[in-house]
Amino acid sequence: MFYPKKILQKIVIFILVYIFLTLALTIFYFYLGDSYPKELGLNTSNSAQWSRYDLISIFSGVGVFLAPIAVLFGFNIWKEQQFESSKIKAIESIKSILSDQESITWKFRLNDNASLIKDGKFKEFDQREKEWSDSFEALRHNIMSVLINSGFYFEKSILDNLYKLNKLNNETIKLITELESASFLLKGCWFGSGKIQPEEGEPNDQNILILKRIYLIEPTYLGIKYQLKRNNELKLMCEEFEKDRVLDPLTNYFNYLNKILEESYKS
Repeated sequence: MFYPKKILQKIVIFILVYIFLTLALTIFYFYLGDSYPKELGLNTSNSAQWSRYDLISIFSGVGVFLAPIAVLFGFNIWKEQQFESSKIKAIESIKSILSDQESITWKFRLNDNASLIKDGKFKEFDQREKEWSDSFEALRHNIMSVLINSGFYFEKSILDNLYKLNKLNNETIKLITELESASFLLKGCWFGSGKIQPEEGEPNDQNILILKRIYLIEPTYLGIKYQLKRNNELKLMCEEFEKDRVLDPLTNYFNYLNKILEESYKS
């Protein structure tokens, strides 16, 4: 991983120091030659020859002096690159796992979940739901493992906060909770006398409350597609409900990881 702007700045500083030392020693050399020519063995016949040799020696001497510093400079850049490279690899690993979580969630939600519940096929639906939730939770633990193993790389700056990354990972549990809650409420409403209690900001309308829960577990359910097509306001309500309960937990995590990546590439 290379960071041209940062490396270029250090190279320019190194070159300027090299030039400054060379010029300073050259000026000092000519000052001594002008002030003490006899003591230095300089005369008209050999001054040009001696000056040429001495200037080459000054140039080489400065290079020899700065060589160890150049090595340390290069080693320091290499360490920084290794650090940032390891952090970026960890971020990409987490993003890949998040993509898997998103993929299996969409696959689960695009099945005939509401249809199975409506038909009373609870055993089949429960098995499907359990397989999805177990897979999702396993992936969440994979992210925890990455954070444990690579957590050191996320504590270097205020933005790269390990606590924040763990917090966002824990918040993805919300997907499991929300989808399981939606299916549980639908079972109670369709096969019992249960009612959905409206949450803050929701209208006290059982039809709307049921439609929103159906939309969470099966947004393509035929029983709601016609109603949403005719009622754009209801469609927007369902989409906003989906965004808050299902999409945002993963999206917020993705966005924070991308923000860390952006800062890493800028540094």
